[in-house]
This record gives sequence, structure tokens and C-alpha cells, in this order.
Amino acid sequence: MFRAANTPALGSGRIRFLLVSRGGELWLATQEGGVVQLREGHFVPVALPDLASPRSAIVQVVRDDANALWFSSEDGRVIRWSEGRYSVVSTNWQTAGQVGFQLRADHRNRLWVVTTTGLYQLRGESLVPSLVGKPGQYLIHCPSRTGGWWLSSDGQVRLWREGQWVGEAGRLDIATEAFACALEDHSGGLWLGTTGQGLFRCETNRSPIHFTKADGLNSNLVRTLFEDTEGNLWVGTEDAGLNRVRLSLFTVFGLAQGLSSERVTTVSEDRAGRIWVGTDGAGVNCLQGKTAWTVGEAALAASWRVSAVLADREGRVWATLRSGGVYYWREGTFSQLTGFATERVPARSLFEDSCGAVWIGQRNTRTLTRVQSNQVETIHLPQTLPPVDVRVMAEDAEGTLWFGTDGAGLLQWRGGQFTRFTRENGLSSDFIWALHPEPDGTLWIGTYGGGLTRLKGGRTVPCTTRHGLVDDVICHIIDAGRGQYWFSSNQGIFRVDKAELNEFAEGKRTRIQCVAYGRSDGLPSLECEGGCQPAGCRSRDGQLWFPTIRGLVMVNPADVSTNTVPPPVHIEKIVVDGITTETSPWQRTTAAPPSPGASKLRPVSRASLFGLEIGPSARRLEFHYTALNFSAPEKLRFRHQLEGVDAEWVDTGGQREASYNQLSHGTYTFRVQACNREGVWNLAGDQLTFTVLPHFWQTGWFTGLFLVTFGSTIGWGVRHVLRRRHQRQLERVEQLHALERERTRIARDIHDDLGGSLTEIGYLGALAVRDSQSLADAREQIVRIMQRTQELARRLDETVWAVNPKNDSLGHLATYICYFAREFLEPTGIRCRIELAPDLPEVPLTTEVRHSVFLVVKEALNNAVKHSAATELRLRLALRDNAMIIEVRDNGKGFVRAAGAGGPGNGLRNMATRMEEIGGQFQVNSMPGLGTSVCLHLPLRRRENNSRRSGPRPIQLRDSHKVPSA
Repeated sequence: MFRAANTPALGSGRIRFLLVSRGGELWLATQEGGVVQLREGHFVPVALPDLASPRSAIVQVVRDDANALWFSSEDGRVIRWSEGRYSVVSTNWQTAGQVGFQLRADHRNRLWVVTTTGLYQLRGESLVPSLVGKPGQYLIHCPSRTGGWWLSSDGQVRLWREGQWVGEAGRLDIATEAFACALEDHSGGLWLGTTGQGLFRCETNRSPIHFTKADGLNSNLVRTLFEDTEGNLWVGTEDAGLNRVRLSLFTVFGLAQGLSSERVTTVSEDRAGRIWVGTDGAGVNCLQGKTAWTVGEAALAASWRVSAVLADREGRVWATLRSGGVYYWREGTFSQLTGFATERVPARSLFEDSCGAVWIGQRNTRTLTRVQSNQVETIHLPQTLPPVDVRVMAEDAEGTLWFGTDGAGLLQWRGGQFTRFTRENGLSSDFIWALHPEPDGTLWIGTYGGGLTRLKGGRTVPCTTRHGLVDDVICHIIDAGRGQYWFSSNQGIFRVDKAELNEFAEGKRTRIQCVAYGRSDGLPSLECEGGCQPAGCRSRDGQLWFPTIRGLVMVNPADVSTNTVPPPVHIEKIVVDGITTETSPWQRTTAAPPSPGASKLRPVSRASLFGLEIGPSARRLEFHYTALNFSAPEKLRFRHQLEGVDAEWVDTGGQREASYNQLSHGTYTFRVQACNREGVWNLAGDQLTFTVLPHFWQTGWFTGLFLVTFGSTIGWGVRHVLRRRHQRQLERVEQLHALERERTRIARDIHDDLGGSLTEIGYLGALAVRDSQSLADAREQIVRIMQRTQELARRLDETVWAVNPKNDSLGHLATYICYFAREFLEPTGIRCRIELAPDLPEVPLTTEVRHSVFLVVKEALNNAVKHSAATELRLRLALRDNAMIIEVRDNGKGFVRAAGAGGPGNGLRNMATRMEEIGGQFQVNSMPGLGTSVCLHLPLRRRENNSRRSGPRPIQLRDSHKVPSA
């Protein structure tokens, strides 16, 4: 808001005139501030010469045909401004009759001087009288677009041009001083604003139209008038703000004009130009001029629910009733048509063919009725048809009759034969409500629910709302005679160019552009009456008539203008995850940053044209846009495109919002276009460029760092993999070596123990055969063979147990040692006590470790039996500090270990060596008379996932003395 308080250059808050030069500069004149120019965004006072003060009141600012500006002040001075230079034209034009005068420009930007005595033309810097009279004789209103001037003389509004009167626009008995402003609109009508009596519209050869507060104006004190590019008239009042005035395109006839009901069902024109109107429950009305009256007996007509009215060429007016019965009006009275079988059947349609015959279409019937020369004829429909409801009839140029039914499709009657067309033949619907034939053989078919269908040459093409049609319910079709079809529907009245419809039917376009009219154009209701005939008509003067549920409407297609001005488009705001920012600051080069609350939106450099950045965490973006159109804002259509996302324009109809989710980082441009109801697109539209910022891991520096890190990681990984592979190869080699050693050991054991034992058994058997002299000697040899065999079986069992991989665990080792000890000691008479830890873990052991531990324990047991003379032996298996402790202690005689020696023989040294080879420790403690203790210490390498036993302990000691099977 610019006021004198915040914009001192204005000098005054009372603006008298505004003018835009051809260069786009704004000039304005204030009451006390003189002339001010808006230059590069700043208001600059213009000091004019030879004025008492630069703040002298300027009466008017006008532009001539050379684009020079002319200023006139209250004291009669006139100054011309051109290309930054000024010149004084006059200090007081006394030749104009008096000091008070006005500068005006006509439609060609020629300058005129208007005074109380008349009209003067400015030629050069001189005044030439054009129309001069006595003071107050002529009141000059405004120039005409076609040339000349509108003025009032003796109360009569006239148009003066080239020295003569060329038209009169009615008489206004209003005082001269009451006129405040005047304007000629785009259609040639003159609007006059008054101070106290409202607004007048005058037009040649027509009576003036008067608008006051009773008609919707906010005030009767009118000060200024302006017409925009859409034809809207803006009325500025003295004390009640601004009004928008737009003449209704449609004229409505209802109860105020004399109709007996506003529920109009049918309309027809007679040969005298009178309009006959059928109503639902209030009889038949006749309309002439602007006055209507009820026809027929009042009591009878009040109960009539008229479904169709038709005025024929003979002067009769036919009427059908929904309850049944056909009537005709002649010589001031209605008479019922009788003499045919279906005279009481309800009828919905009336039609007069080229021969003057009147056809009557009825409900639920198998016949058609034709009346010609007072003769009634019945036409039977095909017997294959069910009873039909005939809603509309038409005749083409070849004399073929067409009958549209409500549910049974379309019937063609040619040469006495009927042909039926249904949806199976390409119709968009079987409910036919409107028919319009063309001379070239084209038949346009309006349906209920199926839109429009063109039938030509046996080929049907449907057109529905999916192709741009306003509604799929077509009540009536009228050729306006201007290359356009007008349609009535349940969504108002609309028109379409014939050529456009035919191009669509021929496949040359995919959509049609309809111009829809609604309540803002004067329609009392969007719902028109249909399903009967005639449901509309074109009168002889070219006016179109349509029945609606709220009265009869009339439109003159000649008065309809096309708005060729594309609507201005503006992107209002962008919403990012619920945070809103206006787009205007971002669409200027001096963009200011948004409010602190908009944390996800921040500006880029001030030099960029569009400086909007959106954070990387944004999930949903909404663009809100609109367009400026005052005539029919509800009919605006939009389409948008987000470059980089939408491959084509997205048509959103009347929706003023577009949304996108999860946009990747980058720069985008959102574009939007709009079109008015006439289909004129604003191709420039509006656009907004913005940038979605990347996450830090999507930036260039992070990508470089990642590549370096990733490369290093890959190198380390490759090195690690190669190293692990080498280690695994070494382990496999070591395993092969261990396996080879184990195989060698097993072979050695088999060779040494088993082979020797078998040799000994064989030798003993030979001795038993050769040297035994008696049965006792043979038995002794057999007993020795059995002992060797049992020992051989035990050794074989040990070997099999040692090589079985199922026994490679600490639990199986403990179980086997315990059972072996009890089995080994049982024949010796030495009592065996076993102490076993309850929480032995399931730790895996290699075959070599198990076998070495077992051999050391076996040797310890064997030494105790042979050398200790003990009566009791204790075997303890415990777990301490992640190591297994196995102790064999007896209560025998003990011995004394020599310093530096391993014991009585090499057995102890061999036992110690075995434990060292598997990473364990071996310790012997003995004293004479106190027994001997052999202790094995075996560290365990426990796996993390085997720190607890996954199953039951394998050690289950019972009274049995049998060693478990390997």
C-alpha cells in the first residue's frame, strides 16, 4: 500500500488519474501532489514549468497519437511532455469558452477539449470548434470506439460523429451535474455513472437499463468506471467500495414475466413468432415479447403436466400430457385428439416432418401415431421389439425418419422398413434423448449417460466427458447457424464448434473444447429439461430457447463474445512437508530469505533468478497456483509440468494444486499454464525454479572420499583375503601332514601291536598243537591265546575309537577314559574311585590330542597296576582356568625320583613328551609309603558358540564295566 505517509513523493493520498504510457511507465496525478512518475520501482515527482507550484492540482493526463503526454491543471494551463522534454501549450484557453475545461482523447488518441459550451479539437496547439452551443446545452460523456462522441442534449442521449447525429440511446431526465463518469464498453453500450441515481446502460435503438442498490449495487453514488479485457465492468462508488457488473448472457422468463410455473418442460415457436411453453403441472403458456399468459381454461390447465408442445405450420399448437392424452389448440380452445387406439397412452414427443405430418411418440407402446390433414394413421413397430418409449424424432435430408427410444436404442424408418441401432452397433448408450441431422447425412445423437455420438456412413464415433464434453446427459441439440452447436444438459448449457466436433470424429484431434455457461452467465439452474420433444428451439430471429427446472431461458448467439485474453497465471506458494512459503520473494532477483520458521527452505545467491533451496530430508512438495479470470473462474483449466519428472504436461482440470513425493537431489523447474473456458491457453504461464539439496553422502566431496576409502578398503580386503587363503592353504597342508602322521601312527600301531599280537597268537596255537602232551597243556595254551585275543580286541577298539571323528570332543574323551579305567582295574582287585566335573564343556579335540591323552592315562593306570601295589586308585577329571585337569592317584608304595631323571624307567619321560607335543603339561608326585600322583594339564581352546554344551553330557556311568563301543 502506497500512501503519502510512507511514500512522500506522492504528496497526496487522493489519486485523480492513472495512465500507463506505451513504454509501460505509470503516470499518476494527485489532488495536491501534482504529477508523479513510477520509474524503476521508485516514485519520482515531475516538476512542470510555469505552474504556481509543482504541487498544483492536475485535472487530467492524456496520451495523444504520438505517445506524448498532455497535462491540464485547475488554473487552465496545458503542458505537453514528450521524450523527457516539456512545452507549455497554453496558460489559459479562453477560446474554449471559459477557464474550466477537460482534455480528452478519442479512439485514435486524437486530443479534444471538452467544455460546458461544447467540443473542440486540438490541431497542433490550437483549438478548432467542432460542436459548440450555449453553456450547458451539450454534456459530453465519452468517446465512442467506432468514432464520434456520446453526449446528452435536452435529456436525450445521442451519438455524434463527423458533424452529425448517428444514433439515439433513449432519454434520461437527470440533471447535468448528476453525471459523474461515462464509458463505452466493447459491445458499443454506453454506461453512465451518477451521483445518487446509480448506473445506466444506454444502447442505440433500445431503452436504457437502470441499475441501483435494489439491483445489487453497493451504492448509488458512482464515481468511476472501468472495463477489463474480459468485458467485466468495474464500478467504483463514493462510499461503498468496488462493484463488478456483467450483463447476463441469458434472459430468464419465470413467474415475474407471467409464466404459470417455473418448471418448464418444453418450448416451441409458432409462425407468428410467439413462444409456446409447456409446464409441469401448470398447463400451457404463451409468451410474446416479455409478457406471458396461460392458455386454455384456467381450471383445466392448472392440472396439466405438459410433456411436449409443438406449433405446426398450419397454425395449430399440439400438447401432450404425462398422464395421457393429445390436445391441439385452434381458434382459442384446446381439443383432444381421438380416434386412435393409444389415445390415452402418455406421450413424450411431438415432431412435424417435411410433409407437414405430426408424429406422436408415446410410452410403452408398439406403435407410432401420425396425423396429417386431420387423418390419424398408426405405424406398427417391428414385432421383435419390446414395447418402447419414444423420446425424440427427426428427419434427415433424404426423408428418412429416426426415432430415439429410452432404452431400446435408435430406430431408422426408410421405405416402410425399420432398422435398429444399439450399443452393439457402436452407440454410446441406448437411451436416446436428442437427434440432430445434417444435410451431408451426418446424424448427431445425444444420449442420457453416454454423451454424444456421430453416425455417418454407417460408422459411429462416441464423444463423452473423457474427450472434453461438459456432460454425458444431452437434453437437446440446436444448430445456432454460426458454425456452432448449442447443447442443453444437466450441467448447464454449452457450445462447441462444428468443425472441432467433426475433426474429433475423423480422428484429427483427441479432445474437444466446450464453452460452458452456468449461473454466473445468468442461468437460474444448471439442470435443463430433457427426455421429451421439443426440449428447445431456435426462433426465427436467431435466439435460442431452453427449458430448465427454474424457468425458461433465452440466449442470442450474436451477443456472445469470445474471450481471447489468456488468463494470467501465478504460482502462489510451495508447501514442503507442511511448511509454507510464498513464491513471490523467490521470483525476484533481489530475493529476501524466508521466515526463520521455514527451516527447510533457504535462499541461494541473490544473483540467481529463482533462489529457492529445499533441504534433502523433504518428503512431499506441494505447489499451489491460480489464474486470474473474473468472468468464469470456475471454468479455468490448468496443466503443469515438473521438468525432470514429468515427460509431458499433466492436465489437472480445475485443480489448483500439484504434489510430488521423494524428489531426488538436483535443480527442477515447475511450470504451470491455464486456459479460460473458451480454450485460450496462457502458454507463457508461470514457473518456479528450485533446488533439492543432496544428503552429505550424495555430495561430490563425499563421493571422492568414499572412492578413496572404498579403494583402500578393497585393497586391504584383497590383501586380507589372499592372506586368509594362504593361511587356509597352510592349514590344509598341515591337516594333510597331520592326517599322514596319524595314518603312519595307526599303521605303526597295527603293525607293532596288532601284528605282534597276531603273530604271538599264531605261535601259541602252533605250540598248542605241536608240544601239548596232555589236555591240561592244551588248555593252558588256549587260555593264553584267549588272553592275547582279548588284549588284541581292546587295542583294536582303542585304535578305532581314536580315529573315529565322532569322538573328537572333550566329553567323549572323558567318557572313554572313565569306562576304560573301570574296565582295566576290575580284574586287578584295585578299587577305582572316579571324580568327574559336572560342567565339562563341549570343546572339540583333534584325534591326535585325544589319542595322546588317552595313552598317557593308560600308561599311568598300567604303572599303578604293575608297580604301586595299591589297593585303591582315584581318577579325577576337573575343569580349572579353561584347562582340563586329569589326575591318577593311588595309595601304593610310591617311589623316590632321582634328580634329573624321569622316574624308574623311560615311561614317564615318554608320557611327558606326549603331553608337550599336544601343548599340555605332565607332572608326577610320589613319596615312599604315600602313593603316587600323575597329573595332566591340558589347555582348552573353547569356541564362543560352544561355551555351553548344546546337548546332554555323553558321560553316563552305571554299574556296567563294559567299555563303550567306538
